[in-house]
Amino acid sequence: MRGLRSTAILGLVLVGVVAYLYFVDAERPIGEVDVKEKAFAAEADAIETLTITNTAGETTRLTRQDGAWRIVEPVEAGADEAELASLTSSLSTLDIQRVLDDTGADPAQFGLQPARVTVAFTVRDDPSMHQLLLGEQTPTGGDLYARRDDQPGIFLVSSYLETTFNRATFDLRDKRVLAFDREQLTGLEIDAGTGPVRLELADNAWRLVSPIEARGDFSTVDGLVSSIAGARMERIVDEAGTDLDAAGLARPGLVVTLIERDGSRPSLSFGRRDGATQLARDSSRAPVFAVEAALADGLPKTVDDLRRREVFDTRPFEATRIALQGADGTVTLERTAGDDGQPAWRDAAGAAVEATVVDDLLQKLTALRAEAFEAEPSGVPQALTATLSASDGATETVRVLRNATGAWAVRMDDPGAARLDAALLDDVLMAMDAVQ
Repeated sequence: MRGLRSTAILGLVLVGVVAYLYFVDAERPIGEVDVKEKAFAAEADAIETLTITNTAGETTRLTRQDGAWRIVEPVEAGADEAELASLTSSLSTLDIQRVLDDTGADPAQFGLQPARVTVAFTVRDDPSMHQLLLGEQTPTGGDLYARRDDQPGIFLVSSYLETTFNRATFDLRDKRVLAFDREQLTGLEIDAGTGPVRLELADNAWRLVSPIEARGDFSTVDGLVSSIAGARMERIVDEAGTDLDAAGLARPGLVVTLIERDGSRPSLSFGRRDGATQLARDSSRAPVFAVEAALADGLPKTVDDLRRREVFDTRPFEATRIALQGADGTVTLERTAGDDGQPAWRDAAGAAVEATVVDDLLQKLTALRAEAFEAEPSGVPQALTATLSASDGATETVRVLRNATGAWAVRMDDPGAARLDAALLDDVLMAMDAVQ
């Protein structure tokens, strides 16, 4: 009987819920949803000043100048635009989840007197200051108690917003280690204490110009630029930069200077190691800051680090002509249009050559790379002269030298010689024999 009575009660409850949904929600238009009240009638891009006091009692004042945010107190510094965009957007879209009290109950019991976090702001064409006060989390942890300074009522906002608004000065500042316009780069210099190594960028190619003239390795140099562009400060060590000796920056062990089209030279200096970080400084700003030590460790520092190691610039798919002259004969191949309109290779006599054989030769030729750079050895016989022409009209010729102790490649536009893996050269010569 008890079971039947419980079932009957549950049935009555269900009937009541269904009736409520029918009679109450039936009057609501289809698709209508509850629209929560906004805490502030302010557009994100109209907010012009911000003052944030976090849970640690640190107050940061910011202002928007010429469309960019700057910290003005407690330090003068650029601001992190992404952080400020998130913060102002959150203010402008802040929803009141639920109003608890319109009469102004004792705010202290909700952590609102004093508030744990305070966000004050002004908007364009309105001199009045608006304030958001954030208190403790609700017992369930899903919301925060909040109020506006101009109204007595206490309301709830989503608790995840504490992370957005509870920001320290360092959180809000521009933490880039070096500010530069990558699109305006024309060169860079690296000085690891033995004199500057300089490269220039032209036609999307990096070239060493001092202390030697040689091809630069694009991926290495581009990776260097990317690592600096993406690096961020870990912490501020000396805001005023008054003790460069202590930081190892009076005579830095490594300096990287980027050269822009307008002649500006943003420069990053590295000082002493400090645990897992390294002290550094942007020459245009006073502060000494810490960066991950891996940033300095990973930067190429010598000429050889920055040289292009591939013997040939031409990639297999770009080649239109191959001319090889070795001790056992000559091979000349040209890429033409076949009878079916597809690319085809022909020898000097016009006979078709199997594409897979030519592709194998090209793959092995373009796989030659420097293991080290040395002075051109004297008295070493020439094993091969190779010329590749590319679809963009570029032509490059490489002389390959070989004796019992090793193999070297020599280019007209690179000083010295590239020491090769002799086994890779043997692969080239075997692929050349297969074409003859």
